[in-house]
Amino acid sequence: MNVNFDSAQIITIASVGLVVIGWFVNQWLNRRNEILKKRMEYRTNMLRKVLRFAFSLMQMKLNEKLLMEINEELQLYGTKEEYHLFENFKQKWHEWRKAPADKDEEKYMEVNKSLQKLVDISLNRFRRELRLGKLYKR
Repeated sequence: MNVNFDSAQIITIASVGLVVIGWFVNQWLNRRNEILKKRMEYRTNMLRKVLRFAFSLMQMKLNEKLLMEINEELQLYGTKEEYHLFENFKQKWHEWRKAPADKDEEKYMEVNKSLQKLVDISLNRFRRELRLGKLYKR
C-alpha cells in the first residue's frame, strides 16, 4: 500500500491536528481557571467568617455556631498551617475559660494573640493569591 500525500493534504492534516490539540489545551486551561475561581470564592467566604469571629471576640462575644462553621471550612478549604493555628486558638480558648480569675487577663491575651496570628496569616496568604501584596507586616 503506497500512499502519497500532496502538500495540501499534509497541511490540512496538520491544521486539524493543531486545532484538536489547541482545543484540548484550551479546555484544560479553562478548567484550571474555573477551579481557581471557585477556590477563591470559598476561601473568601471562610476568611470573612474568621474576621467576623475575630471582631466578635474582641467584643467578648463568642459565637459557637460561627466557631463550628470556621472549623468545618478550615478543614475543607484552609491550608495545613491555618488549620493548626485554629486548633491552637481553640486550645488557648479552652484554657482561658478554665483559668482562675487571677490569670484571666493573661490567658485572654494568649487567646487574642493566637487568633490574630491566624487572621494575619490567612489574610496575607489570601492577598498574595490575589496578587495584592501584604496589608501590613507583623
